[in-house]
Amino acid sequence: MYPGPLLYALPLFAIACLTWGIGFLAFHRPKQPGAITLGWLMTSLTFWSLLYALEILAPTLSGKILAAKFAYLGIVSTPSLWLALAVKYTGHASRAEQF
Repeated sequence: MYPGPLLYALPLFAIACLTWGIGFLAFHRPKQPGAITLGWLMTSLTFWSLLYALEILAPTLSGKILAAKFAYLGIVSTPSLWLALAVKYTGHASRAEQF
């Protein structure tokens, strides 16, 4: 196998480990404002990073397509979780519940 894809996948695996660790710490501090939402955001980013790395490393086209389709779960959930984190962390969650 040509080492080119591995050079792109290794940083993604490192990012996945980093976001998993941040998410793990966030889930263990539930009393902090937005901690649970941050944990879910980091889980989503971990999922996205891992599946994108697997997409890069997949040797067949069908494997790449399968990894890309599952990666969309992380891609789609990230913006909404980011917004939810911003709302909860800034304390505007009570305003958002009025609507």
